Amino acid sequence: MPALSVKMLALLQTCIIVTTLFSCAQATKNETKIEQVDVRNVLDGKQDLSVYCKSRNNEFNTQILSYKGTRTLNFTQTFNNTEIHCSFSWDREFHNVQIFMPESLNCRVPDKCFWYINLFGICLSHTKSFTFDCFDWGKQVFG
Repeated sequence: MPALSVKMLALLQTCIIVTTLFSCAQATKNETKIEQVDVRNVLDGKQDLSVYCKSRNNEFNTQILSYKGTRTLNFTQTFNNTEIHCSFSWDREFHNVQIFMPESLNCRVPDKCFWYINLFGICLSHTKSFTFDCFDWGKQVFG
């Protein structure tokens, strides 16, 4: 009988280890989210717009957008802590803005995170309600 108890104990330990590993893997999978943020050039003077974006874990190459051009940023958000900051420049203008913050409900499905860059500021489109939140340059978008 003692041998059976040892076998049962070994089986129980194996089940606990497998269950724990599966639970941890599932939690990690659920904490990793694919996000998409779009930026569109709607500068009234139809200038080209230089866009450079980065986060702690991602650095996106600088891209020049012609008038009405769109830049799409796809990134993996890990453990709900990814923030995206972008620099926008044209002519002699330069602005740095945080365009994605995980706590914000503005960029969640079904609302797509779509920003419009204009001469006076930056506007976030709410696709579900067809409304915009606009912020003058120099104003804090989140917070």
